[in-house]
Parts: sequence; C-alpha cells; structure tokens
Amino acid sequence: MNDVEKIISPIKNKDFSLYLVMDSKNDLKANVVKLYYQSQEEHKNLYSYKNLYESILNKMEI
Repeated sequence: MNDVEKIISPIKNKDFSLYLVMDSKNDLKANVVKLYYQSQEEHKNLYSYKNLYESILNKMEI
C-alpha cells in the first residue's frame, strides 16, 4: 500500500486520527493530504451541527 492509499483509507472510514505532513516533492500526496484535512474539518463541522441540533431538540418539549 503506497502513501496515498494510506491517506485515502482513513478518509473513507472517517478516521481523522492521523497527523500528516505535506510533501512538497509529491504533488499528488500533497493534494491528498489537503483533501484529508478538508474532510477532517467538514466532519468536525457536521458533528458540531449535529450536536447543536440534538441539544436543541432535547430541550424542546414535544
């Protein structure tokens, strides 16, 4: 498994526990690392919104 595949697999599995460093020698790897961090940020944002909505719903009396 090459470096790019090792980065794509956690993105597919929503596992953002890696700490990745940009590789200026390899444009493909650098772009995949950017994709990883963008996906991580989107995942955090969605999780935050989900928690906010759940909190609001829990406080509402239905």
